[in-house]
Amino acid sequence: MKDTILKGTGNSRTLKSVPNLANLAPTYEDLLALLAGDGLPIDLGPLNADGLSVRGTDLNKANLLTDATARLFGLTSTATPNSTLAKIASLISGVESKSFKYATGSYAGIDSRFNGDAEKVINLPFYAKFFLCIPSHAYRLEGESRDYFSVLLCCNDTAVLFWAVSGHVNNGIIPTGVTITDTSIKFSALYMNHVPDSYYNHKYYYYAIG
Repeated sequence: MKDTILKGTGNSRTLKSVPNLANLAPTYEDLLALLAGDGLPIDLGPLNADGLSVRGTDLNKANLLTDATARLFGLTSTATPNSTLAKIASLISGVESKSFKYATGSYAGIDSRFNGDAEKVINLPFYAKFFLCIPSHAYRLEGESRDYFSVLLCCNDTAVLFWAVSGHVNNGIIPTGVTITDTSIKFSALYMNHVPDSYYNHKYYYYAIG
């Protein structure tokens, strides 16, 4: 939006009164009396481009609140900007009342043997309907020339492991050793808790939504 800026030349608008104004105020004193007594009938004309430096945004229904916009919030054509803002506030409050939960965090891999023996437990203050765990970067096993990158995805009570070898993505598999409880996600070291001996600060990042 932008403001209207007048040139100050006295011609930004026009003023119109009733046809019988001369009868209502036959003298100048009568005209002043009507004006002072809140009784002078006029119409204020539209803005005149010749008297404007900038034509601002009109404050009308089309710019403030159309019927189509009001219907997006379940309101009718009688809605005002104020009632619409109140409706938006109630909708936001309703979303907050549903207690949307999320948690994020990271941990360093601990199992350098890559044999899956070391379990990792992610404790959460809620049941995770969605859980995603990814490594900070790909890793290479000792004695191999291939790089590995894994992603663990849990949705409700189902866990799927996606992994790539040297840039080739393999199909998702149902991993063994993944346990989902009301307050935690537990899985084996295989792929998602591993740090090769040659890597420093190999971290994993997780995102949970309840």
